[in-house]
Amino acid sequence: MPQEILDNFPREVIPVYWDYYQTSEEIYSGMIENHKQLSKNTWFAGGSWSWYGMIPYNRFTIESMLPALDACKKHKIRNVFMTMWGDDGAECSHFSQLPSLFYLAEYAKGNTDEAKIKAKFKSFCGIDFDEFMAIDCPNDVVPYTGRPRNPSKSMLYSDYFNDFLDYTVKEGAGQKYEEYAAQLHATAKKSRRYGYVFDCAAKLCDVLEIKYELGLRTRRAYEAGDKEALREMAQKDYPEVIKRLGVLVKAFEK
Repeated sequence: MPQEILDNFPREVIPVYWDYYQTSEEIYSGMIENHKQLSKNTWFAGGSWSWYGMIPYNRFTIESMLPALDACKKHKIRNVFMTMWGDDGAECSHFSQLPSLFYLAEYAKGNTDEAKIKAKFKSFCGIDFDEFMAIDCPNDVVPYTGRPRNPSKSMLYSDYFNDFLDYTVKEGAGQKYEEYAAQLHATAKKSRRYGYVFDCAAKLCDVLEIKYELGLRTRRAYEAGDKEALREMAQKDYPEVIKRLGVLVKAFEK
């Protein structure tokens, strides 16, 4: 850090290092060292991935924040908080992020035993930890490669006649949403307190079971001149999506 900046930095200002994209303790550690040149009272702001649509990314929250917490402990950063941004509509329920937030809170307090964390979580909210983590599944239709993706949002809002993101759709993958919906509906019935969160996620999957591939199917039928296929979609699939969207909207409002 240039000495001129250090000399002019107000002592009463507290630097906050924001980061929730890394998976390397070394990177977090280096950036903390840079910030601490300005002030030993540096804070760290991590992130619980809530800003990608209706569905959280609990998995990546844990993968990115555990090395961040290790770096904070190493450099004796006492003030740490997790941001839950509401980009593009604040659609994601904060309660859908309970497992990752709970895991990080326990880890920060020194409990690094995953089995104990999971057992404590179940006693805390009444749902098995791994079952709760499965609320991320609507985005698993795209293989997870260590970075968040949000097909459940992009294909929910996708315009059938503007194939902007249809290139990301693999034919037949939409069938996975039937499986995801069944799984999430089952979890929704187990909890009076948090069931509504899973109910909404399940009804999102109900919509995507048809809508995920419908733009792609429509385009292919149109290019092939297959009027029978187009008529069948117009009479069956399109009205069904509209019906399921209405159900989803009510669940989302709740």
